[in-house]
Amino acid sequence: VVIGRLGHNPDKPTVTFYGHYDVQPAAEPDWLTNPFELNSVNEYLYGRGVSDNKASTGAWCAGGRLGRLPVNVAFIFEGEEENGSRGFSHAIMRNLSWFEGTQLIIISNTLWVGENVPCLTYGMRGMLSLTVQITGPERDLHSGNDGGVFAEPMVDLLRVMATLVGSGGKVQIDGFYDNVEPSLIDLAWDSLKDSEEFSLEGYKAALGVPALTAPPNKRDLLVTRWCRPSLSVVDMRPGAPVGMPGQQSEPTSTCYSVIPKAAQGKVSVRFVPNQDADQLVACLRNHVEQSFAALGSSNKIDLHVEARGKWWEVWQGSPWLAMAEAAIHKEWGVHPLYVREGGTMPVASYLERVLCAPAIMIPMGQSSDNCHLANERIRRTNLFKGKNVIRRLLEEIAAMGGVGAGNAASCTGKAETAPDGDVDDGAVLGAATACAGLAE
Repeated sequence: VVIGRLGHNPDKPTVTFYGHYDVQPAAEPDWLTNPFELNSVNEYLYGRGVSDNKASTGAWCAGGRLGRLPVNVAFIFEGEEENGSRGFSHAIMRNLSWFEGTQLIIISNTLWVGENVPCLTYGMRGMLSLTVQITGPERDLHSGNDGGVFAEPMVDLLRVMATLVGSGGKVQIDGFYDNVEPSLIDLAWDSLKDSEEFSLEGYKAALGVPALTAPPNKRDLLVTRWCRPSLSVVDMRPGAPVGMPGQQSEPTSTCYSVIPKAAQGKVSVRFVPNQDADQLVACLRNHVEQSFAALGSSNKIDLHVEARGKWWEVWQGSPWLAMAEAAIHKEWGVHPLYVREGGTMPVASYLERVLCAPAIMIPMGQSSDNCHLANERIRRTNLFKGKNVIRRLLEEIAAMGGVGAGNAASCTGKAETAPDGDVDDGAVLGAATACAGLAE
């Protein structure tokens, strides 16, 4: 992680910027250009990581170099975001003094909803990564010699996993949709109901699927993507995960004549503001245990939480959000669309709690940027105007002289859950230090 600060003037507001410089792997044969060389083609820059997240990080650096900075700036450029931010919390806590006085956190790691109109992201879902493990015999067995005479872990796993999601994509777990707030979509719908930036047919074409299971209207589709919890089965394979109880070796290699002694399925859950992660885990555990018990199997089942990330939500009356809108309008000549995202960025809520300041998200890339995919790109216009938006926003903040302490009331003195899922007891001291001297 790269940590730095420019300015310690107590008469100026302090802004902290977060970005990351690590990238996803690139399957080079699928690329039209070398993914690890920057190439300019028809107004676009191509290369792995140009949109996620090097362009916005570069725009921030460039925007801050144009003359004297009107505010104090601290920055965090992380190198493990794509790999779970392992160790991120410890790095922040050891260097907390660099962020003293932070009143606002700025993040640019999301995308526009379309191609032509800039956006402001005001909410993201939380995330749970879970593994369902079923263990059976003491060792792998031969399908010819022993098949059909005992309960096979892989068959049990398939039957349990098939109970999670019903027709139309509806999750079949009792309590899964509890505490969902219907008004989460309101601000986004006000922006998008008359906009051509998002359409059902365009979205379906972008996914490359023949049909959608979500409701066949624009508003309800956005609600499903952004404002309702979801559950996806993302992997099933023989063997047991490394580090889980009873695990003896790496997952078993697939072989047509081998019945694996264990099987594992991986589940990705996304949940929304006002839902509690622990309550959802309890609901899921109860469901899989009941479904497994109904099989009458002699095997054993276990559910393990691999990682979790908190949802993030910005206060819609935030003056910081109004400043960001003003900066975008001055640069682009249009008001931004307010959007949500179905994905998760745990670092946002984590930094809010530890630095005792609110975060805002200003996406720079278009929806077609191919983040994590082949031929990732960013439009040069977006890059240059993004730089200017950053500069204008800093000027807006300086003109207002800051707007108070930000989010000091959110510092509860409890141990913080880090982006990688670890609990960082050092955050108790850190939160108190960061909030010292700030008006509540």
